[in-house]
Amino acid sequence: DALIKAFDEAKITPGSANQFVRKLGAIPTKQLRAAGFLEPAGFAQVKYFHHLTRAVEYEKRGGSAFLRAQIENLPQEYRAEASNIIEGFLAKKGQTMQPWLRTFNSATQVHTVITTLLLAPISSITDLSGIAIRGKSTQNMDLFFKNMMASNKTSANFELAKRIGTIMQEGTDTVFVSQGDQDFSNKWARDIMHKFFKYTGLNLWTRYSRVVAVGMGRDFFIRNAEELSNPDITPARRQELLRYMAEGHPDLTAQDVLDWANGSNFGTDAQLRVDAAIRRFADESVVRPNQGQRPSWANDPRFQVLFQLKSFFYAFGDVVVAGAIREGANRYAADGKFTGAGQMALLAGVTLIPLTMLGLEIRELIKYLLQTVTPGIEATDYTFRSDYMDIPEYSYEIFSRTGVPGKWTLALTSIESLKWEGALGPLITNIPILDAFDESVFDGRPFTRNAPVINNIQ
Repeated sequence: DALIKAFDEAKITPGSANQFVRKLGAIPTKQLRAAGFLEPAGFAQVKYFHHLTRAVEYEKRGGSAFLRAQIENLPQEYRAEASNIIEGFLAKKGQTMQPWLRTFNSATQVHTVITTLLLAPISSITDLSGIAIRGKSTQNMDLFFKNMMASNKTSANFELAKRIGTIMQEGTDTVFVSQGDQDFSNKWARDIMHKFFKYTGLNLWTRYSRVVAVGMGRDFFIRNAEELSNPDITPARRQELLRYMAEGHPDLTAQDVLDWANGSNFGTDAQLRVDAAIRRFADESVVRPNQGQRPSWANDPRFQVLFQLKSFFYAFGDVVVAGAIREGANRYAADGKFTGAGQMALLAGVTLIPLTMLGLEIRELIKYLLQTVTPGIEATDYTFRSDYMDIPEYSYEIFSRTGVPGKWTLALTSIESLKWEGALGPLITNIPILDAFDESVFDGRPFTRNAPVINNIQ
């Protein structure tokens, strides 16, 4: 009863209740080690600092006392829902999850990852379009191409990205599997997924795209600061540039950025403001799913199997697509013309569509090459499936792959599945483990559907 009460009191705090900590502290270390509850020392230390940092930053912003006061200010009918949402954000819903369910979720998560995400780095090529779109203008495309060419592991961009914390390990592993989901996965599952993402190149690609975003963000703010220093710019343009600065950090000034660029404000609050602005630019450019970019129920790890692989669609819609729409709306509100909004649509079109087309072509080519060297798999021209599509079908395929539909991608795939799978189509299509069961049992593919490489290249 004491533990249940402690859990309830600690629901909107990032750590555990003190009573619970004391109960665990009474268990001898030897018994914990023998039962397999202790992590390796190095991993435990990293995890400790991860949770400690989260708890400290949480308290600096007011902590649970602030949130409880805010909840109490809500109408009575909304308080339970608000508490439930916060609990999900803090990854508290799975603390009482049964071990068998945790193991089941871990197994299905690993199965889904290794049987469907082999070619994920190729699909992720569209990440670059988010960086260009966040640059706000076709006039900044030169910065985009410049940073694409200057973001290798020895570049200044890479060093800056490391310093401001945009390429931490948890960031590169969580494009398709969120940190919250991984917190409630067994260690063996996390290890397998980490190695898979590492050796398939997804970590490398995600890190590269974030380094490009950091370099683009730095140059974006420097260019804006230099333009703000020009007394001859129009009032409208000045207001637009000031808005861009405020989007990076509410207190960011042009002088902060110029001083940062020449290194004269390092170690000051001004430097931290510029770092925060660049970090936010990168986070808004390249999708990094978190608990706030999904339905509330999906933050409950007990429903993890239902939401696998869907974080990307939600996050891309909320971050990249919604960001472009907001920018278009801001420009229309400023001058009452659709010209600015049209420029954002053009920028999205000239980056998203070509990159998606390129990604699809490369994906089909790699599948064909892998088929030629894989025993038992016949390499045929139909692997280049897009070559056999008519214009409307190809257009729809590219549109759906751009990520523009966001969370509505799930609705589109559900509707499409009805003609192949009938009434159960939406469930089979959107729940990967059900799709694997359906194809294994009813479509006669028990081996090829569940083999890591084979299923990815068919």
